This record gives sequence, C-alpha cells and structure tokens, in this order.
Amino acid sequence: MAIPIIIDCDPGTDDAVALMMAVAAPEVFNVLGVTTVGGNVSLELVTQNALKVLELVESDIKVYKGCSRPLVKPGIMDADYVHGLDGLGGVVLPEPNRQAEAKHGVDFIIDAIKSHPEPVTLVPIGPLTNIAMALVKDPSIKKNIHEIVFMGGAMRGGNVPGGYAEFNIFNDPHAAQVVVTSGLNIAMIGLDVTHDALMTEDYFERLGLINNVPAKFMTEMLRATFEIEKKRYGFGGCFLHDPCVIAFLFDRSLVTGRHCPMFVEIGSPATSGQTVVDWHNWQQSPANVFVADSINTQGFLEVVMSLIERYKH
Repeated sequence: MAIPIIIDCDPGTDDAVALMMAVAAPEVFNVLGVTTVGGNVSLELVTQNALKVLELVESDIKVYKGCSRPLVKPGIMDADYVHGLDGLGGVVLPEPNRQAEAKHGVDFIIDAIKSHPEPVTLVPIGPLTNIAMALVKDPSIKKNIHEIVFMGGAMRGGNVPGGYAEFNIFNDPHAAQVVVTSGLNIAMIGLDVTHDALMTEDYFERLGLINNVPAKFMTEMLRATFEIEKKRYGFGGCFLHDPCVIAFLFDRSLVTGRHCPMFVEIGSPATSGQTVVDWHNWQQSPANVFVADSINTQGFLEVVMSLIERYKH
C-alpha cells in the first residue's frame, strides 16, 4: 500500500526532480499535497515552480503556499547562484493553468494529518519552517505522524559561508531544532549522503536518451547546475540533494546510517545552523535522529532514471 506523504519544498532544480520522482511512483507514494516554503528562491517563485512542474508531469496534486521567512532569523539566504534566478535553471515552462490553494500550507499540513486514517510521513526538502510551525500550532498532530524524513544538515561540513551548516538548516535553525527535538521519528538525509549523489556526464547522456518530456526538462534544467558546480568543485557533475530523500523512501537499503543524539546550533552566530551529531554517543544521550552517512550512488541513480523513464508523454 502506498505511504501517505506531504512534500514540503522550495523548488529549486533538485526539488523539481524529487517531485517528478514521487509522482512517478503512485504505488509507493500517496502524495496528499505539496507545500512550499521560502528557500532556494522566493516563496512566490517556488510556489509557481511547484505548480509548473506538477503540470509538466500531468499531476493534479494540490499546492499550498507556506511560510516566506524563518521563525526567528530576520532574513533568508537564497540559492539562485545554483538554481538560477527563477529556481529552475533558466528553463522556461508554461505558466500553470491553476493557482495555489487558498489554505495556508501550515494549516493544510495540520488538517491533512488530523483527517487522514493512516499515519502520515512528512517529507521536507527545504527549510523546516512549515513543519515546525505545524508542530507548534497543533501538537496533537504528532500522534498521526509516522515519521519526518528531511533533506538537510551535515556532519562533515556545510555548504554555506563558514562551512559549518547546510543551506536548509542554516536558513531556519530554530525550526530545525523544533523538529529534531519533537520526539517523533526523524531521519536526516544530509550532505554526507547527498554529496555522493552526483549525476555525472555519463548519466546525463543516458538521461538525454529518455524520450519523454520530464527527462528533456530535467536534462536542460540540470545542465546549468552541472556547469556551475563544475566551476565551484572542479569536477563534472551536479548534486541531486533532494531526490535522495525520495530514493530513500522508495528503497531504504540504498542508505546507511545510525540513530544518534543530535541538536541544531542556534546560539552561536558563527556556527548557526550546524547540526551537531554525537555519532558515537559519547554522552550516552537518547538518540533522537536517524543520521544517514552513506548512499549507494549507482543504485540511487538507477532509481532516479527508472522513475523518470516511467513517464509516457
């Protein structure tokens, strides 16, 4: 039976790929809705991007606009230097034929969880603002949350200035701390995993041979990211961060890790957003987060390819 999920995202090129993967596997994922959060680009743009991508894959899954800013921090760092000014690598998609729903994303999360007959899995692949807000606004939803699997964090170095924190957590560390201390089943798919989820030139060539609209869009969209990251890191390829979460939920054997004590740094301006993991549990504290530390890269890329190949248009 398909697992009921809510995808909370900030598209973003890799978010777009993750959305297409999830929609392609209805036997695994019952996507109850998509909520958006300010992150890679503005809330308005990420919401439009979510609608555009869903329309591209002929999905009628509803989109709900969430929070535009962090809980406490005065501003947000965007990532248009990676995803392009529009968030989709400069690829022009038709304007969507529908709009986001009137209900706020946080309220949708609460209502969907409370009304669903089965426990719901939350899949945040942007800053954790919406998820934290929902948990604070109505703590009763915890009893019907199966787990929260998020893309964010890092044990061995981040990807924002200073190198301590990962982008999603850095943008709203207070929200992340609310989530990881919620007492729920939490899984962190961070940079230690996603920096091995590298789409190289040979896979780009293979993607280009897939004769459907989503594959062509994905090829064009990721090509810009490929060139940007080649200049930054010195190798050919682009990281598929957010798709790692969908792949993990699709096939958990792709990822290894362990349950660890973890907290998010919110007190120090110098290291704000750092995810502090006690991998060996030296302090013998309760393990509150499953922390992923490796991924089967080839197996992951095969999942990505196989799901994108499913589209018939």
